Amino acid sequence: MPRPQRWSGSKKRLSQPGEMFLYRLALALGRHDITQFAEELTVEDFFGWLEYWKAEPFGMPWHRTASLAYTAAASAGAKPGADFMDKFMPSYDPHPIQSEAEMAAQFAKLKRHCNGS
Repeated sequence: MPRPQRWSGSKKRLSQPGEMFLYRLALALGRHDITQFAEELTVEDFFGWLEYWKAEPFGMPWHRTASLAYTAAASAGAKPGADFMDKFMPSYDPHPIQSEAEMAAQFAKLKRHCNGS
């Protein structure tokens, strides 16, 4: 039986998404020794875990919450926008920096609203 291919057999670094998944997998499995873990992990196992993760994502609780919220909103008849899922990301900034023109437009809208016109 041929030996399974190992990650360490190649001088190429993992692609950024692959490397990120490797760290996510190591974290989920309680491994802190990423270099040793990468050497022990076969290519077949890596892609097996990746396929499993595509079906049942782990290590991303914000994504599960976003998926549930999206499903609930859509089933209630709402039409969630394209950025709906992004709002649940840990790095989502609900207060992006505005230009002076954007701020002036917001203040004008607020002023019109408060004056009842």
